[in-house]
Amino acid sequence: MPTDSDVLDVVQAWSGKRPTKMSQSLEDWWNQTAPGSSHSTLPFAPDGIQDLVTRIDNAFPDADPIGTEDLGSSGSIKTVQDLVNALNEPGPPAAGAGKKLAAKKAAHKAGKKAAAKKKAVKTVAKKRPAIKSSGKKSASKGTNRG
Repeated sequence: MPTDSDVLDVVQAWSGKRPTKMSQSLEDWWNQTAPGSSHSTLPFAPDGIQDLVTRIDNAFPDADPIGTEDLGSSGSIKTVQDLVNALNEPGPPAAGAGKKLAAKKAAHKAGKKAAAKKKAVKTVAKKRPAIKSSGKKSASKGTNRG
């Protein structure tokens, strides 16, 4: 489970500065840190939100996934503390994250299947005996129609 400090580290990497309060609004923080930063030309929605979601997914792959709609104007995650709470809540994923989680699981399952299939093909290829050629031509037993 991500700690407050872990989440603050991600928010700092995302915005360029570390918030001093857990009650800090993520959108306000993005806008306050924008002047002179690498994200000065990027709006919070959708670019800043997508960047934060990507960073969260990378930093906490075992946490319930957060969807971009969870951080938008109609989402339930508004502050740094809301983000910590959402990442640490057991139970159903945040709104909109269900599709994302299902896609992650499907991709993982597909990757496992592909690896298993590849391994099975290698195993079968190893078990087949090599066909040796005697170098002799065999005579045809068919009748000659002529």
